[in-house]
Amino acid sequence: MWLGSGKTIVALHRALYLQLNYCFNEDDAVLLLTYNKALINYLNYIFKKIVKEHEHEYSNLYSKANRKVDKLNIDKMIRDHYVAIAGEDKLEFVYYNEAIRSILKECISEVKKDYHDVPFHH
Repeated sequence: MWLGSGKTIVALHRALYLQLNYCFNEDDAVLLLTYNKALINYLNYIFKKIVKEHEHEYSNLYSKANRKVDKLNIDKMIRDHYVAIAGEDKLEFVYYNEAIRSILKECISEVKKDYHDVPFHH
């Protein structure tokens, strides 16, 4: 049964390798980003299986099992970074209205000019 091309599994194996071989300080970590919140649970599940089955293959004399691999979606990473710089009280909600819709359509039209072979839906 075909399950995919294996990019996620390769990325998780690479994260384990990096964690065990390049995270020497207590605050060192590996970051995996995804575009979807739901994928974080999947990444955690698969990563635990990979650690259990393959940790010994990537370990070396300096490896520590308590290092971490952070898994975040890109939206959370950007929000957390913004809050760290500007503070929670600086967050403003953007309301979807006709003016915003018009600006987004104009932006999409401009991007289409450079990427005419990529389908855009709005």
